[in-house]
Amino acid sequence: MRVAVRILLLLIALLPASVLAIPLSPELEGKLLGLSLQEWSESEGFDANTIHSSQLPWRPVRALIPNPGVSSPPHWYRLPLSVRDTNERWHIEIDYARVERVDFRMYRGNTLIASGYDGNSLTTPMSERAKLAFNFALPFDQAGDYMVYLRVENTALLNLPLRLYREQSLHSSQRNKQLFFGLFSGFLLALFLYNLSVYLVIRERYMLFFCGFVITYLTFFWAHTGLGFRHLWPGSPEFEEQASFITSCFAMLLIILFSMSFLGITGAYRKALVFLYKGAIGITSLGVITVLLSDAHTTSNVMRVVTLLTPIFLMIAAALSQPVSSMSRFVYTLGVYALASAIVVHSLARQSVIPTNDVIAYAAHIGAISLIAIHSLAIVLRLYEQRLEQIKARKDIIAARKRSAQSEERLRKSEASLAEKDAEASAKSAFLAMMSHEIRTPLNGVLGMVELLQHTRLDSQQKRYVETISGSGENLLSLLNDVLDLSKIESGKMTLEKRPVEITALVNECLLLHSRKALDKQLTLIADLGQPQYSLVKTDEMRLRQVLNNLINNAVKFTDKGHVEVRLNWNKDTLTVTIQDTGIGISAEQQDNLFTSFTQATSTTSKYYGGTGLGLTISQRLTELLGGNIRVTSAVGEGSSFTIELPHMSPEGAYSFPDLSGKTCFIELSDPTERAFVKTMTERLGLTEVTSRYHTPLDCMIVDSLPADNNIPDNLICVVDSFWPRISQDRQCERPLRSHILLNQVVNLIQLQSTVDSTNEAYRKGTVWVAEDNIVNQKVIAGMLRHLEMECEVFSNGAQILAAYGKRPQAPDLILMDCEMPVMDGYDASREIRKLEAQNGDQSDHRRDNIPIIALTAHLGGEFEELARRAGMDGLINKPIRKHTLRDLFATWMPL
Repeated sequence: MRVAVRILLLLIALLPASVLAIPLSPELEGKLLGLSLQEWSESEGFDANTIHSSQLPWRPVRALIPNPGVSSPPHWYRLPLSVRDTNERWHIEIDYARVERVDFRMYRGNTLIASGYDGNSLTTPMSERAKLAFNFALPFDQAGDYMVYLRVENTALLNLPLRLYREQSLHSSQRNKQLFFGLFSGFLLALFLYNLSVYLVIRERYMLFFCGFVITYLTFFWAHTGLGFRHLWPGSPEFEEQASFITSCFAMLLIILFSMSFLGITGAYRKALVFLYKGAIGITSLGVITVLLSDAHTTSNVMRVVTLLTPIFLMIAAALSQPVSSMSRFVYTLGVYALASAIVVHSLARQSVIPTNDVIAYAAHIGAISLIAIHSLAIVLRLYEQRLEQIKARKDIIAARKRSAQSEERLRKSEASLAEKDAEASAKSAFLAMMSHEIRTPLNGVLGMVELLQHTRLDSQQKRYVETISGSGENLLSLLNDVLDLSKIESGKMTLEKRPVEITALVNECLLLHSRKALDKQLTLIADLGQPQYSLVKTDEMRLRQVLNNLINNAVKFTDKGHVEVRLNWNKDTLTVTIQDTGIGISAEQQDNLFTSFTQATSTTSKYYGGTGLGLTISQRLTELLGGNIRVTSAVGEGSSFTIELPHMSPEGAYSFPDLSGKTCFIELSDPTERAFVKTMTERLGLTEVTSRYHTPLDCMIVDSLPADNNIPDNLICVVDSFWPRISQDRQCERPLRSHILLNQVVNLIQLQSTVDSTNEAYRKGTVWVAEDNIVNQKVIAGMLRHLEMECEVFSNGAQILAAYGKRPQAPDLILMDCEMPVMDGYDASREIRKLEAQNGDQSDHRRDNIPIIALTAHLGGEFEELARRAGMDGLINKPIRKHTLRDLFATWMPL
C-alpha cells in the first residue's frame, strides 16, 4: 500500500503544470499578459529544442509585467493560446527596447510551426538596429490550441511587458509610441532651451543645474527607451552599455546640486543638511565610478543602493530646509517628493520587490516630468519673491530717508544700489515677458500635437502618458500667458483691436471649452444668449474671450455641486454678461482683495483649488480696457455672481425666434435646473406645456432619456451628454444647454412637422389591425395611426387577431403583425390567416386580393426577413417604428 502511494505521488510530481489556454479574441488586444504567463530559469546545458517535450518546473508569473531582475541565467516564458478564428493575423510584442536577445518558438500540438529571434545586443549591426521591433507573427492556419515559448537573455535589469496585437493595430501602436517619444522629447527640449535662456539673463547658478538636470534626464530617457542606441549614438556600443546608469547618476547628482543652490544650507539643521548633501553626492559619485570600472552585474547591484538611498536623502533634506517659509520652497519640495517617491517605486519594481505594471514601469519618467513642471513654477515664484524683496527694500529706503537726514550719504548709495537692482529687475521682467511670449509658439505646437494624439487609437498606458504631458504643458502655458498679459497691462503696452465679432460663436466656444470639466464634476452648465439675439458686436474678440474663459473657469473650479449659468442681456448697445454659480462663495471682507494680483480668497482656497491668483486681476484690467467694468455679488456658501457691463458694443443682425403660440410641448428632464431652463425657453416661443407624453396633439417632446420600448417619436428632442448613434443629430441637443441651439432645434422640429402634416398624403384612409403584446407599443402605434388618420384595432396576441379575422375577413385593409407574442406568435398567425384566405377563395366567387401583412420586429438581419416571407408576410419594418415609415408603408400597400 505504501509503495503504491509513493508511486502515485511520484507520477503527480512528474506531471507538467496545468496550463489553461487563453481564448484569442479582440478583447485581449493590447492588454498586458503577465498574469497569463509561466516562467522557468534555464539550467546549464539545456537543449532549447526539447523545451516543448521536457517536463519542467514551470511556475506562474505573479505580476502584469514579469521582472526577473538581472536575467542570468536566461529565462523561459510560455503562453498557451486557444484559437477559434484564423482570419486575423496576430503578433506578439515585447515593449522593452533593452532586451539583448529573445528567441521565439510556437507549437501546435507537438509540431513546431514558427520560430525566430530578435534582440538589441551591442553586437547587432548598425544597419539592423532601426528594424528591431521585438514582435513575432503568430501563424494561426487552423483552429486549435497553441503554445508560445520565449527565451529571454539580458545581462542588465530586465522587464518583459508582453502584449498581443492584430497586425493593423500593432502598426498603429508602434506609430503612436514613436509619436509620443518625439513629442515628449520636443517638450523637454523646449523647456531646456527656455530655462537656459533664463539662466543667460539672470545668471543664477541653480538655473544652470536645473538645465543640466533636464538635458541629462532627456539623455537617460533616450538611453532607457533604446532611441539613443538605435538612432543617436549607433557607433558607440560601449557608451550604450553604460548610458542609462551614467545618465541616471548624473541626473540625481544635478538635482542634488540644484537643491543645495536653490534652498541654500542655512537654518537650525545646517549640519544635518551638509551631511545629507555630502552623503548623496558621495553615493551618486560611487555609482558613476562603479559604472565606469565594474562589470554589468556589479554595477546593477551598486545602482540598487544608489537609486534607493539618494532620493531618500533628498526627501529628508527638502523636509529640513524650511519648506513652508516661502511659496517657492514649498512648491520645490512638492517636486522633490514627486521625483524621489517615483524613483523609489521604480527602483523597487526593477528589483522585483514590488510587482510591475504599466504605471510603475514608467514611474521614474512620470516623476521626472512632474518635477520639471513643478520646479519651473518654483523658479517663476522665486523670481516673483525676489521682486517683492526689491519692493520691500525700496520702502525701507524711503522710510530711512524720512527718519534721519544724517544718513543722506548712505541713503544716496542705497538709492544707487536700488536703481541698479531696478534696472536688473526691469531687464529680467522684460526678458521674462519676451521669453514667455516666444515660448508659447513651440509649446502650443507641442500641445496641439498632443491633442491630435489623444484622438488616435491609444492604449490606456499611452493615454495616461499623453494626459500627463498635456496637463503639465497646459499648466505651464497658462502661467506664461498670465505673466505675459499682466506684464503688458502694467507696462501700458496692451493694445486692443475692435472689430465685428460673432458673439454667439464666441460664447459657444467658451462654454464648450469648460464643458468637459463641468461634466466630470457633475455640474449643470447652461447659457442664455438673451432676446433679441444679435449675430455681430464690435469688440476685441481675443480679450473678451479671455475674460469670459477666466470667469467661467473660476465658476466651474470653485463649484462642487449645483450649476453654472451664463446669461446675456441687452440694454440698447450695452451688453451685460452674468456668470452665476452655486459654489463656495466669497465673504465681504475677501471681496476687497479679490482683484489683487497673486491673491486668492484665502490660503486654504489656494492650497485646495490651486492657481496663481492672476485670473481675476487680468479680467478686471481687460474689462476696463474694453470700456466696461466687473462687479461681484457673493456670500459664503451661497455661490457667486460676476457681472460684466460692456457699453458701445454696436450690435448688428438682431434675430428673434418665431411665435409658436398654440403649439404644445412635453418636458421630462431629471435635472431641475435644466428643466427650468428649458421651460423658460419654450415659454419664450409661446409653447404650451402639457403633462403627458401621450397628449394629442403633441408638437414637441424634450426629454433626457429614450422611451423604455426604444420607440423614438418624430416629435422628440433628446438632451444628451454626447451624441448617440441611435438617433439623428438634429434630434439631439448636446449639453451644455445653450438657448440659441435649443430654440433653433425646437423651431425647426415643429416647422418640419407642420410641413409634413400639411402635405397631401399619397394613400387612402382605411382600417389597420395591430397585433402587439407590449402595452406601451400598443399606445405608441395607435397614436401614430390616429395622426395618420387611420382607423385602428389592437390585439394582444396572434390567437386573438386570427379569431377576429375568421369572423370579419373584410374588415382590415392592412395588418401590422408583431413576430414574437405569447399564446401564438406572428409567424404562426400569418400562416393561419393565409390558410383562411385560401379556403375563403375556394368557397366564394367574390374573392378579394390577400390582405397585406407587415411584420414588426426588433431584430435586424436578412434571416428575419426570410422567416417573415416564408410565413406569408408581405413586408417587414423594424422597431422603433417612425411615423414616416408608416406613411411610406401605406403609400405602397394602400395607394389612392
